[in-house]
Amino acid sequence: MFGLLFDDLTPHLLKGLHHAPCLEACTETIDSTEVRYSRRAVPNLDYAGDTLLLSTSLRGMQNMLVEFKLYCMQRGMLVNVSKTMLVQR
Repeated sequence: MFGLLFDDLTPHLLKGLHHAPCLEACTETIDSTEVRYSRRAVPNLDYAGDTLLLSTSLRGMQNMLVEFKLYCMQRGMLVNVSKTMLVQR
């Protein structure tokens, strides 16, 4: 169910935002299977009902949080602020 609700989240977050980190082009072998990656923006990772938003700047993160909140509200969902945190390096 979670996957269906967030199916179009990535394109929504990328629209007009230029602060998402990118995967670089590379090739590696995992369990004897060759895996190829290309340079691609990655604004979010989703797993088991949790969403991780990624940004290369604080301003980008703020913009992404606003977009994420609007996205959730349009689908009748709320962001649980008590479980929300910012990790900065």
